[in-house]
Amino acid sequence: MLNEMIQHTKYKDFELMPLFHKKFKWLFTLDDLIKGFNVTSLQLQNIIDEHKDILKENIESKDQIASAFGGLNIINFKNNEYEVVPLILNSEKKQTIEQSITLLFTGLVRNSNNIAKNQISNIKKKYDTLNEMYSICQEGKKLFLSNKFDKKMFGKLMHQQWLLKKELNEKSTNTLINDIYNEAINSGAYGGKIIGAGGGGFLMLIGNSNFKKEVKKKFSKYLILPIKFENFGSKIVYYTH
Repeated sequence: MLNEMIQHTKYKDFELMPLFHKKFKWLFTLDDLIKGFNVTSLQLQNIIDEHKDILKENIESKDQIASAFGGLNIINFKNNEYEVVPLILNSEKKQTIEQSITLLFTGLVRNSNNIAKNQISNIKKKYDTLNEMYSICQEGKKLFLSNKFDKKMFGKLMHQQWLLKKELNEKSTNTLINDIYNEAINSGAYGGKIIGAGGGGFLMLIGNSNFKKEVKKKFSKYLILPIKFENFGSKIVYYTH
């Protein structure tokens, strides 16, 4: 369906067209998944919502939505609802973005529920910080939709976002993460930020091809991964009856 819409719609008309709004509901259960039911990304997101309510954990919805839908999206939240707006990129720009990103695993495993809980408690006191983060997101959208993707500007925006994230939630970082990040910057990274709630997990670093070579040498004891965009989101790859 989406591919058919792209084929019959001009690029500029479609690039900011909402793909999904949460006012629609699908009622499927995990039992449907286990039985191999053909569940779409939209239906999967409803399952995530329902089970998040059951678990009563402080989980960032954007991560779940991004995983369910795939691709590069703007996710707008308002009054406990969201809409997913896909950014359609040509293959050349997509490859440029992919090649600029390196993921470095910090080796730290943490309870994201506790970190997210601390962030939630800070929200009412940090509206100015959130507004700055929103403004950076809008600049990022313009960058992705511009004729030529600027890696340095992308890194700069990620760096600014990272500084604000630490201001919003001091538990999102620690001495090890700060040391790795600062060393990466000194090694030529344009910028970056921690992925997810923070406190551990992966650092996303932005740089050119020379930096990617340098980071493999300097951080050889860490797991370093390239990235590629997943256009179709979460899907069942194996099931048994």
